[in-house]
Amino acid sequence: RLVVREADRLNRFLGGVLTYARSRPRQVSLVSVASLLEDVKMLTESHPKFSRDVAVEIDLAEGDHYIEADAEDIKRVFLNLAQNAVEAMGASGRLTMEASSPPGGDARGGLIQIVFRDTGPGVAENDVSQMFKPFVTWKKGGTGLGLAIAQKIVEEHGGEIRCESAPGRGAAFIVTLPGVVVPESEEALAGKS
Repeated sequence: RLVVREADRLNRFLGGVLTYARSRPRQVSLVSVASLLEDVKMLTESHPKFSRDVAVEIDLAEGDHYIEADAEDIKRVFLNLAQNAVEAMGASGRLTMEASSPPGGDARGGLIQIVFRDTGPGVAENDVSQMFKPFVTWKKGGTGLGLAIAQKIVEEHGGEIRCESAPGRGAAFIVTLPGVVVPESEEALAGKS
């Protein structure tokens, strides 16, 4: 069992290194943020480490937003953030995934903020400044590549990612991406991306 477990760990590690090091051609399309978050919610709730005492909520107070992105890459970022939050909270808590315009931003187009806010133990200030560096991890069995890959993907899409946290008060991971104004006639098509 130890050999199988270590082989799985090495496989995840090497997969992460290869993903971090290589860049593949992106498949850019018009993507509905609401649709991505619904997929992430469903995948997070079916994760083996998910506890039924953890609530996962989506808050789209301004309605849907749209981005031009590689949907699979951005979904990978969102899923990583959601699953990290669920694992950090453990047996119970709440993860809220919010999409809105940044303060002072335009509700349609402009920049879009997607916030993953959890009620977990939070992150120490010193750790926040280190967490996006490759091979830095506090997770048992982690490779330290998940957040580094997430940052690389977000930056390749013209955005940024940051963490706001205080020990004992949860964490908020904030992804800011360029939005796209979508004519109403195209919204139905974008929702299927």
